[in-house]
Amino acid sequence: MGVDNVLFPLKIEGVAKSFGAVQALRDVSFEIAAGTCVALLGENGAGKSTLMRILAGAIQPDRGRLLANGKALSIRNAKQSRSLGIHLCHQELQVVPRMTVRENLELGGERTALGFLKPDPAMEYIVRELESMGFSAGMDIPIGDLSIAERQLVLIAKGLSTHTKLIILDEPTAALAPNEVEQVMRLVRRLVSTGRSVIYISHRLDEVSQVADRVLVLRDGEIVGELPPDASEQKVVEMMVGREISNLYPERTNARGEVLLKVDGISTKSVADVSLKVHAGEIVGIGGLVGAGQQSLAAAIYGRQSITAGSISMANKVFRTHGIESAVAGGIGYVGEDRRREGLAINQSIGDNITLAGLRTRHSFGFLHKRALDGAASRLVSELRVKCASIDQSVGELSGGNQQKVVLARALITNPRILILLEPTRGVDVGARADIYALLKSLTDAGLGILLVTSDLAELMGLSDRILMLYRGRVAGDVARSAATPEMLGAMATGQGRH
Repeated sequence: MGVDNVLFPLKIEGVAKSFGAVQALRDVSFEIAAGTCVALLGENGAGKSTLMRILAGAIQPDRGRLLANGKALSIRNAKQSRSLGIHLCHQELQVVPRMTVRENLELGGERTALGFLKPDPAMEYIVRELESMGFSAGMDIPIGDLSIAERQLVLIAKGLSTHTKLIILDEPTAALAPNEVEQVMRLVRRLVSTGRSVIYISHRLDEVSQVADRVLVLRDGEIVGELPPDASEQKVVEMMVGREISNLYPERTNARGEVLLKVDGISTKSVADVSLKVHAGEIVGIGGLVGAGQQSLAAAIYGRQSITAGSISMANKVFRTHGIESAVAGGIGYVGEDRRREGLAINQSIGDNITLAGLRTRHSFGFLHKRALDGAASRLVSELRVKCASIDQSVGELSGGNQQKVVLARALITNPRILILLEPTRGVDVGARADIYALLKSLTDAGLGILLVTSDLAELMGLSDRILMLYRGRVAGDVARSAATPEMLGAMATGQGRH
């Protein structure tokens, strides 16, 4: 179902916004035509979220204006934005869990004079489109019962409603597996084909090339350039960060030392008979579809989940009783996939967040070595290129990429020999991602072993020396990076091939 063009071309002209002394946007201007997808790229803190909040009516610009089809546009609140047909789909899924799928789709729709929701004539069309994407849960179950991927599809499909003309997608695939990402790509292309326009914000550059008509790059609140959708990853990244990056994925030396971590036939409630080894200087990647057991395996190795069979050893010493304390004491560090839920004390300082793990391990006669811990924290902040005023700054004031670096620093302050990383660059911009990749290279060069769990196939292949793919809790394949192909790994992840 098509849409009218009263909103288009939508022109953003000279928009600026400050928060105190921080200039979030500086003279931003660009235009969006009907039936197009504009990708907006930039590091965390570049101004993307501020611009989207202006379009969504959450905040107003200090200067500049918006023009719809040549006429000045006023967006003073979210209601006005929705009435104009602008739909913002956040990275953090915003749904009402107890309401049904249909009720969530209808939220924000037109109302009668008495305040009742008007039936959307496009609703059955939306249902058919969702079903064509493989959505089979139905419209009448609570949306909170759906998987993350299903909820994301529903929120994006909301863009097909009659009143929606512009849909803003903020990291729509951040928590999705590769097969689920393709469903989102198809839905975005469908939106554009019906005359709607899309602003697509993502750190996954391969997705941008699939759906975008134009690519705009924001840096420090300014649009610094426009690139074709098929521009090289290196060119995009360098424009985003304002410096040369020779190679996003550092070259691996393939030199490895002794076996540090040995997992021998372990089983948990989610995995069965899994064995693996991680050598000094090696990155072992773990991949698979959502729910294949990767997170459970990592949690078991770190002592967060109990094992029902098998054994885990570090440097040839078997853990007799395995828990988090014994894992840390044995030289295992851990970075979870949700930095806010299990990684950060958001209202505390950067220094306090980093030294939290060190408090348990660096003490003498009951006195904490505060000066030594703060010194180590400052060194890690410098090495990780955390953008901050000092380690006394609140971690909640940092961008997502810098928060992730703080979580990494906290894992490293205990001087682990094995580092377990779950989705270490999820929701992280490519500049911070390049810094994290360079750090992993330097850590392995120094003899650290890394167990990497990631749903990003390019990252899995770009960083790992060896790759294990899980399927329904079992190892479906164990291959060297030099032998791995996307097709091979995809087949293993879906149970269609073993190696």
